[in-house]
Amino acid sequence: MVRIPLRIVRLIVAVAVACMLTLAAGCLSSNSGRLNGTIIDSFTRELVTTTATVRVGLRQVTTSSGSFAFSRVPAGLREVTVAAEGYFPSSATVKITSNKTTTIVVELTEKPPSGLASIMGRATLTNDPSTYPNATAATRQAGVARLSALPQARAPLSSASADASTAEALQVRPSPGVSDEAFRATLESLGYTIDSYLPLTGIYVVRPPVSKARAAAPSAEQMTVELSALPLVEFVYPDYPVWATAIEPNDPVYATDQWHYRAISLPRAWAVETGSTRRVTVAVIDTGLRREHPDLGASALQGWDFVDDDDDPTDIPDKSGRLQGKSHGTHVAGTIAAVTDNALGVAGVNWAADILPVRVLDGSGSGSYSKIAEAIIWSVDQGADVINLSLSGRNEPGPVLRSAVQYALAQGVTVVAAAGNSANYTGTSPEYPASLPGVISVSATGGDNEPAYYSNYGPDVTVAAPGGSEHTRMVMSTGYDVSQPTVYDRYLTMQGTSMAAPHVTGVVSLILAARGNMPPAEVAALLRDTSHDLGDEGRDDVYGSGLVNAYAALVGATIDRAVFGVLTQDCDPASSVAFGMRDRSFRILDAQPGEHQLVGWLDANETGFVDEGDFFGMRSLSVAPDAPTVVPGLLQMAPVDAGGPGDNSDATTAAARAIEQVAAQMRAGG
Repeated sequence: MVRIPLRIVRLIVAVAVACMLTLAAGCLSSNSGRLNGTIIDSFTRELVTTTATVRVGLRQVTTSSGSFAFSRVPAGLREVTVAAEGYFPSSATVKITSNKTTTIVVELTEKPPSGLASIMGRATLTNDPSTYPNATAATRQAGVARLSALPQARAPLSSASADASTAEALQVRPSPGVSDEAFRATLESLGYTIDSYLPLTGIYVVRPPVSKARAAAPSAEQMTVELSALPLVEFVYPDYPVWATAIEPNDPVYATDQWHYRAISLPRAWAVETGSTRRVTVAVIDTGLRREHPDLGASALQGWDFVDDDDDPTDIPDKSGRLQGKSHGTHVAGTIAAVTDNALGVAGVNWAADILPVRVLDGSGSGSYSKIAEAIIWSVDQGADVINLSLSGRNEPGPVLRSAVQYALAQGVTVVAAAGNSANYTGTSPEYPASLPGVISVSATGGDNEPAYYSNYGPDVTVAAPGGSEHTRMVMSTGYDVSQPTVYDRYLTMQGTSMAAPHVTGVVSLILAARGNMPPAEVAALLRDTSHDLGDEGRDDVYGSGLVNAYAALVGATIDRAVFGVLTQDCDPASSVAFGMRDRSFRILDAQPGEHQLVGWLDANETGFVDEGDFFGMRSLSVAPDAPTVVPGLLQMAPVDAGGPGDNSDATTAAARAIEQVAAQMRAGG
């Protein structure tokens, strides 16, 4: 028998044990997996690239790339701990699956400087607080209670807004004989920027250096003196800002019954754009319309009838049908573009849009996906800028309608559709075409901004708009009833997501009139990001991103243009100011502890003062040191009026002045 030396036996045993450990660690075993992860800032959502240590059990890695990876992690629940320079540590429990890769995202919250606090929150811009001037106090109170109240703190018109220092540009005319090249070169060498040249008046619009425009001094008058001393300048004058107030058209039915326009801040929006800057074509794919209506005839183009296959899209309602003899398409078209400010009947959202009537639904209001698809393609080829689809079906539409919608979107045509009236408040059943990718899906609200009892809801809803409710108030527009076939000047109320969608379509047409062509995805993002967040905080399945806000959308009042800061009760700065994010969140990193006021301000007209047309909000806030403070609920920022309802108290005025000054210092680099 061969005797094996003891040292060889020990070596064999050691190798065997090592192999067993290797198997247990997962080299060749099915009892381990891989863990990959990224580390992001919880506010900016960007990768954390400061040095971070990641631990899983007894193992750890160090990274500065914002990502990490572990192999051979034993299967089961494992705790992952991440600590990075300048951030609070974070830990999470993950489930590792054998022979698979688990991917996680770890969010870290940035630390404030020692002794200070960070504040994180979300804000929303509100529509005008009083949506209907003739509503009873009880009705308004019920609506306000249902929506957790609209903000009470609103800044008055700044007394400084008429002061010379509000001008951020100058009107400059060169001396006779001075060439354009010499004039531009001289002003640019002094740090001025030439915005534009106006040939009819011979004026250059000139912006001073940023530090001069934002600092408290010199004033606009002092800057004019500086430029007036130049030999090549004949004339200088401050280019004072002008900001229109709300416009109320003279249509009598608008004044008494179209509450739904005030609900989405349309009077304020009309001060910016009524639709006349660029004529927009809106295809109304519906039951057709009655072009004999005196409030519609001037807006209606030659359309097409896909029901009878001819060029006469006249709506002939069936009295025994679901619409009870009323013209659905006439009502929808009037909301979008009834002739406005003509001392007759109702107003339209867009005062100057062209309506392209396309009949796809018969007199009872019924149709098919195939005709809708055909009508969409036809409307795009006829030059439609926006398509309104106040119709829906509950079945999967199939490839033809899907392709037609994608064709419209690819051609730059925005498609707006009613979410449907299936009233599945607790369900998520989609309706089409509203639930198709890229379509702006509109749910409905009632007379007090409450969710309409009939409206469909779900994850595909983009925004909400007034659809009316028989329990509060219904939507008023142009109408026609077959029971009185020769009466063409009727005005009727209806309710439904069919009534909500044309409000959004009209707002989209105003945006395109003011801004020119925009990709449909950008239009949808602008509507979402400027809407009035109602219901659950953030996006929800009832309101989508919120109630559409026509004024905010037109002026591009996204929250990344707003500044936020903390003030003491005496309105002294208790933090620096910080810009918000497009997703309506904000973060302040250097707030002093104490009982303070959180203030938000969006300078919509860019005057540098809290004045009419801006959005402003404030609320009390308790700030604890060395910890992140999460603001409960939304900071509601209401539109500022010159003399309308709001809190004109000394405290609010002082807060407005304080946030102006802190923001000016930030912009000036102070």
